[in-house]
Amino acid sequence: MTDRRYPTRSGNVPHPAKLDCIPPIPGRLWPRWKAIRGNWGDKPATQRQIKAARKKENTVYTQRVANLDQFFKENPDHVIQLENVDLQELDRRPKGDQTLLHEAEVKVERMIKRQQQGVRTSTLWKDRTGKPLDAEGLADFCETQQMVHDTGVELPQSTGDQRHRENIVEPFMKYEHVDAAGQRQVRQVVTGVKHHVECWTEQGNPQHGLMPSKDAIGKSANAHMSTIRYMSNIDRQSGLLNKLTQRFFSKVHAQEQRASAAGRWLKTRTANTLGLATLYNVQTATHLDRNDRWCKLTNWGKYRGGMFYLPDLDLVLEYNPGDVVIFASHCLYHAIGPWTPEEAHEGDVHLPGRVSWVHFNHQDVMELLDGKPADWMLQYGSNSTRM
Repeated sequence: MTDRRYPTRSGNVPHPAKLDCIPPIPGRLWPRWKAIRGNWGDKPATQRQIKAARKKENTVYTQRVANLDQFFKENPDHVIQLENVDLQELDRRPKGDQTLLHEAEVKVERMIKRQQQGVRTSTLWKDRTGKPLDAEGLADFCETQQMVHDTGVELPQSTGDQRHRENIVEPFMKYEHVDAAGQRQVRQVVTGVKHHVECWTEQGNPQHGLMPSKDAIGKSANAHMSTIRYMSNIDRQSGLLNKLTQRFFSKVHAQEQRASAAGRWLKTRTANTLGLATLYNVQTATHLDRNDRWCKLTNWGKYRGGMFYLPDLDLVLEYNPGDVVIFASHCLYHAIGPWTPEEAHEGDVHLPGRVSWVHFNHQDVMELLDGKPADWMLQYGSNSTRM
């Protein structure tokens, strides 16, 4: 704990102390394919074993999507058409309009106050034209904590990101720790965001062309290796997300597949999205993602609360650990309701709290990659604005 404060663009905020840092995961984190295939001992996986594990993973995710598809066929009341919603009209709204943002914030506050019941089962919503809006339904919590320990996070107050404005003022998550004797102690850890993006335009410098994000590259050799491991292992989520998008958002899937093939920087990834934002223990206020297209979200952790709010649709989703939400984040205002961490106990492998993974593509990147061949990003990189 610390009461030291230092100036930032958002005012004086507490300065993180050594005790507030994220601890490493005790023991050993296994490679992605080991958890799927079984016990290989301490020997590295062979290409044959990896191929078999990939095939097994693909079979599991294909069956999960088929089961969800069958569920919608057998339960047509879970496929809902909203006659008063048009996605194209929502997309035409001015993205930076503060009045619209305020209206959305008021709607979310009203929904929270009246404790509106959240949707608990898998549901597919469509607008009045029949276009899907979103569908809901993984866990890499330890990988994330280890990555944050190795590389750190971008504290919200350093960027002034209003999507996480509560953490700008107080960039810590407080939680109760119970020791072996049953004694309780309030502890805190830093919060923040990481943007592991294979291909985007640098903020404020689009003339530099397409490049990986600084978080993806890492600040040192060790950070780089930790980042590559993290991006490769978290990519296990993509197997399911790709198949869900392919089945329920086929046009989006085709566009993303072409863009990811052209913009791929890390060849071990299979995601059809080039961006991965990791939200580590932050609260998320009402906002619209101006430059994103379709976002695919999942989360994990030990926490209470955290409902998913879509004020444009007057819709609340129960967004529990392992649930998936896929939606048009550039059209629909959205927010995560307040949440609090569960208590921690002596000997716990990981800290309590909440991690959210946001898989996304930027619109300007999609446009630059349109019509480009596979591996185009690796060939031309920062020369992309002149091609």
